[in-house]
Parts: sequence; structure tokens; C-alpha cells
Amino acid sequence: MASLALALNASAYTVVVSTTDGESTYAPASITDIVPIPAGGMTVNFTSGSPAVFTSDKFLTITFDTTSGVNSAVAQKAQAIRYDGTTVAAEGNLQLYSTTGQLVATGRDAISTSSLAKGVYIARSGDQTIKICVK
Repeated sequence: MASLALALNASAYTVVVSTTDGESTYAPASITDIVPIPAGGMTVNFTSGSPAVFTSDKFLTITFDTTSGVNSAVAQKAQAIRYDGTTVAAEGNLQLYSTTGQLVATGRDAISTSSLAKGVYIARSGDQTIKICVK
């Protein structure tokens, strides 16, 4: 008889078993294996405690819910510093440095580059930096 091995990162998902009676959610670290029942359905065996038996007349689906906050964290990181040719913008404090390391401007959320001499500058906000060219 075959069983389903749970080889995915245990902290990255949950196991959701849907039946006609509702849903049961399990942390994968607590499951040792999932074994099909020959007549239909399945048995979920745990590292401790009694197994959960889902008979074919009530069993609907098993899914692995991989919802996490990782995508939103990446999206927040991606919106950091922007330069449109006249204004450097970011959420929060900004610093603008010359290529020699001299601080030439500071601001919150935006700095206009219209009064700066032509040249290359380094914009910094938090732990992110970009190089800009003022023309």
C-alpha cells in the first residue's frame, strides 16, 4: 500500500482535508504519513495521538495550503527608491550624496534634483541605494 510522503518545507504550508462534514487543517510536522484506504478514502497518521480516518463516502479533497507573507514582503522591498529625471522618491527618509561621498540633500518621501549641478549622485533610503544622473 502506498503512502504520501511529506517532503516539503513543513513551515511553508498546511495540510487541509476537505470532507462532506467540513475541513480539517493539520501542521505537516505533526503528520508521519498519509495512507490510502483500499476501499477508498485515507488515513492520516500523526507523530503522536490517534490517526484520523477519512472514509470514501465523506472524503472530498486534500490540499497543501502554501499561503504565506513572503510575497507581500517582497512587494514592499520592490517599491523602494524611484527617480523620474527630476525627483528622487521613496517612502521615508532620503539622502542624496555626490560621488565623493558628500551629503548634498536630505528629505522625506521626495527630493527635487532641479537645483543640483549636472552629474552622478547616489540616493539612499533605509538599506537601499541607487545611482542617478542629473542632466
